[in-house]
Amino acid sequence: MNEIKENCLIYNYAQHYRYGIFSLMDQSNLFDFYFGDKYRDIKKIDYAKLNNFKKEFKNVTILKSIYWQKGAVNLIFSKHKKYIILGEYLCLSTWVILLLSKFTSKKIYFWSHGWYGNETFFKKIVKKLFLIYQMEFFYMVIMQKN
Repeated sequence: MNEIKENCLIYNYAQHYRYGIFSLMDQSNLFDFYFGDKYRDIKKIDYAKLNNFKKEFKNVTILKSIYWQKGAVNLIFSKHKKYIILGEYLCLSTWVILLLSKFTSKKIYFWSHGWYGNETFFKKIVKKLFLIYQMEFFYMVIMQKN
């Protein structure tokens, strides 16, 4: 099927160890999948195993672990209505998608680990801003449902 799904997953990379959950999501036929092209030396999922895989984005390193997913921002202007995005504060294109979503009716949901406990002072500040935005948005979604 080539129709655009209502839901969109934008992830930094298709890690082989996440195949189980990606496969279940794929079987639901509710998601289109978009992945970044590289992440360390971790093995990638064979995209042929995901019927709803759409595109691989180039992860462009900007500074050390800060990166941009080339092409990901354009998805906010697609027909998708809901987005699951990796809650990675080091991905600048994610920040832009979040900002642009404020001016649309698109819903953003984050797939995130949260706090690791070893963050530096600067990382704590940036991550707190990112998580506050997520909480605010999630709170808004819950309030809209009530």
